[in-house]
Amino acid sequence: MHKNDDLSSRAIRINDSDSKLKIKRNIISITLTGEMLMKYKKYLGFSSKLVAIMFIIFVIYYALCWIKLAKNTKEGQDWENKQYSLCEIYLSSSTQAEKEEIINKNKNFNINDDVCNKYVSYGSPPNSAYNTFDEFFIEDIFLFPVFIPIIVIFPFVYIISREFKNKVITNYCLREDYRKYIKYIFKTAYKNIFFIPIIIAITFLISFIISKGNMNPSADIGLNYVLPNLLFINNKAFPFIYFMTLFLGMGLYINIGLIVQSRTKNFIIALLESQLFIFFIWCFSIIVFGNIGNYYFKINPDNFNLMNLYTWSGIDNMYVHFGFNIVLFIITLLMAVRSYTNKEQLINMCER
Repeated sequence: MHKNDDLSSRAIRINDSDSKLKIKRNIISITLTGEMLMKYKKYLGFSSKLVAIMFIIFVIYYALCWIKLAKNTKEGQDWENKQYSLCEIYLSSSTQAEKEEIINKNKNFNINDDVCNKYVSYGSPPNSAYNTFDEFFIEDIFLFPVFIPIIVIFPFVYIISREFKNKVITNYCLREDYRKYIKYIFKTAYKNIFFIPIIIAITFLISFIISKGNMNPSADIGLNYVLPNLLFINNKAFPFIYFMTLFLGMGLYINIGLIVQSRTKNFIIALLESQLFIFFIWCFSIIVFGNIGNYYFKINPDNFNLMNLYTWSGIDNMYVHFGFNIVLFIITLLMAVRSYTNKEQLINMCER
């Protein structure tokens, strides 16, 4: 009887000690979670402010470019109207001497029989919205494509790198499933996919307003102005493919940022390596795939140019360009998902 009582009391003490240990662990977990939550809220607020500041700077810069575009377009249109008036006078002149006098007095203008016949035949319409849109990217912010990846990946790379540095994942996995946290990372990254396509849509709307609603590029074509590729303007599928290609391009940048981020918790390194990786893909695509497509299938190398997402300059097969972007997006997405499958490796990287 005494032995049974001793065994029972020992079992009770063991159970009590196990319960106390569990309670202590829970208290430690709650404490860590509370500290983590406080730190998380603190730097998340700072991250939001930083991203907001970057967004405001970008919008101000972009607005200044729009204002510059409107000013340049007005000046260009004034020049066109003057050129048109001079051409009318030139063509109505009855003698060669009068024509020579007009040319000598207006050397800043391109006045001759061929040019003036074209101007008079087209009238003096404003530049088309397509031409205005193209000039915005070519003349006003020619480095725009180069900085797009940084604009897209900066917000989530900053947030996730700070979380990795503060070991948020370690504390998170004490209470929640690892896969849930990875879904949160991808969700955070892909929130930025809409920003640039919206900016592009607004840019075209402003180009439409500046050009006074002129959607007819015939005068621009006849006068040999710089234009985006006009082969697809009358194709009903083009607007859909154009914006889907934009989304695929932004998704490609995000996937590369996620791949690089899985290997480092340093924000600057992640940002720079992502940009270099993207630059490598740009060069590799046009040099390798462009030459292979041209050599074996007689496909224009420009169809593999990933920097032509905005004006499609030189692209003559929208389905090849679209399909190529789909393939790259899927490959990089699978690589990004695979980069986060090893829980221990990711946690060890964060704890180093």
